[in-house]
Amino acid sequence: MGKERTSLNGLVQNWEDMESVWRHTFSEKLQISPSDHNLLVIDSPQASKTDREKVTQILLENFQFAGIFFLRTSVASLRACGRTTGLVVEIGEGTASVSPISENWPMRHAILQGLPFHTASEMDTVRDIKEKICYIAPKWNHNDGFSYQQYQLPYNRRITVSEEAFQAPEILFHPARAGKEECGIPDMVYKAIMKSDPAMRADMWGNIVLSGGSTMFKGMSERLKSELEKHDTKSANINIEAPDDRQTLTWRGAAMKASEPGFEAIVVSKHEYEENGASFVHRRCY
Repeated sequence: MGKERTSLNGLVQNWEDMESVWRHTFSEKLQISPSDHNLLVIDSPQASKTDREKVTQILLENFQFAGIFFLRTSVASLRACGRTTGLVVEIGEGTASVSPISENWPMRHAILQGLPFHTASEMDTVRDIKEKICYIAPKWNHNDGFSYQQYQLPYNRRITVSEEAFQAPEILFHPARAGKEECGIPDMVYKAIMKSDPAMRADMWGNIVLSGGSTMFKGMSERLKSELEKHDTKSANINIEAPDDRQTLTWRGAAMKASEPGFEAIVVSKHEYEENGASFVHRRCY
């Protein structure tokens, strides 16, 4: 593979490399015959119709899968929590998004993207520090309760982490403190709900679901609720669900969808693709 990243912020950057990854997965890891299987593909909220058509073309033509179905990551996360309507806050390795969903259908006009995260040269170390030490403080000017922690770097080096443990994740709430112009997560949630149909807003406030590895910070849901209450939400019943497995919530929701008795009937078959073209997937997939 070349130096270009195969995917970035949830979007494929190099289709040739992506096809190589898929081929290795299907042939070497899963050891399946694609023509014997339907495939459910989960894609990010920012994936375009063109992206879906390209995936459809590669998987049905080059790999010869029997059929294909697409599901947005946000819809899959909501489904994993037993809901069909609500608002999903997704924060992963690449970016963050807030997606209002009504009866399994993303309200595309109200979806907000923000906070792109760029790869660090020592990303594995950064990720490990984030997962083991960092947390969300109750408020920005948090001066109580933090401790000095030692972290072992490669080659027998050590660093001491103190205020950085809560100052680094603070970018999720106040990006401007790190020189970012994007909205913080609370503002994204508020704006997305305000863009939703007024009749749906109460359902959105009452069904906020956190999903993705970067929502796993200790104190995340409590701080988000506290920040949202600073907006004009007195009449709103704010409820935030933070499942213990939200790092893999999308996968669980997709697995539930693919296991439904009627799943075989809704996939876009290879025959339908050959008759109608790749754009046919938009008629059937969320």
